Amino acid sequence: MIAFHDLQQMVKMFGGDQAKGIDAFLAQNGGEGWKLPETLTLADYDLGDDARANTALPVASRLGPRFFDWQQEQNPDESWRETQLHARNILGKKSFDRLVKDFGTEKHSESPQQVEPPASALPVETNEQGKLF
Repeated sequence: MIAFHDLQQMVKMFGGDQAKGIDAFLAQNGGEGWKLPETLTLADYDLGDDARANTALPVASRLGPRFFDWQQEQNPDESWRETQLHARNILGKKSFDRLVKDFGTEKHSESPQQVEPPASALPVETNEQGKLF
């Protein structure tokens, strides 16, 4: 919610120009985009209804490091492959293959090693999130 609020503010800064606002939102922090704030006062976002809402609370430090050592040691190809495996496990084979096809034949669009999604995972086509792809 906070990231979306900040994105909306960025769009407003550019006179409602969504493209410019999104570009600026993604370009902040040296091109790394939006990051979790170190602290957050919930009342600034009309959140919370107790005394803590008016106190700056730690956020980023409570979640731990942004990257683990093993993530920083990965090369980009390994990182993309892992990302594709997660996407395939979440989407299922059919939806993942359709997503890859929709994005064309970019450098990292080849289908990763087949990994079956957990039995409890619903096919994307049967829920609201499936409408996003």
